[in-house]
Amino acid sequence: MYSSFFIKIPGFVLLALFPVAAMADAGFKDDFSYPVSEIEVGTRSVISRCLDGRITGIREESVEPEAYFVADGITAPDLRVRIVNQSLNTGNAATTPYTDREYDDQSTGRSEVIRFTAGSRHRGSVFVVAAGQINRFGYSVYDRNTRVSIETGIFEVNVTETVFPDREEISDEFSCRLNPLPPIPLPPIPFPPRPIVR
Repeated sequence: MYSSFFIKIPGFVLLALFPVAAMADAGFKDDFSYPVSEIEVGTRSVISRCLDGRITGIREESVEPEAYFVADGITAPDLRVRIVNQSLNTGNAATTPYTDREYDDQSTGRSEVIRFTAGSRHRGSVFVVAAGQINRFGYSVYDRNTRVSIETGIFEVNVTETVFPDREEISDEFSCRLNPLPPIPLPPIPFPPRPIVR
């Protein structure tokens, strides 16, 4: 990529060209390398059943969609990327949601997988996002050996929240034994008609 400028000399006009670094097109992408413009988070019910259909339990779980961070145009070995959710900035680096991932530009051209969940504070290995609004992310791609940043920037993604369809799983044998089948009621025993006495 080149930029240009004019140098004015009496009697001449010179066009000078000089190379400039192209800014990386950065953001989240899916498994097929398509840009992610919206992240859908939420919950669903998990129903545990025995093979005969008995329900032994119902619990709620968080649905954590996955994506990758990609910054086109960055080529260097031994990289990592740190992404901070600026929309949930608590003023404390320990509680502001962030993720720090390996960035493998040499083979896959993307970061390690990133899992998302709804919330308001940093939580473990998942990346916390604010549901129901556009989230603003600041990123820094840096050399993992020297900790020197080679690219920084900001991008935005809309985050929506929904209730996902239920998921069913097979209960373990122990749970099924603790929840025996209810006794089957026996039909009433028919009594023979009493003889008529006149």
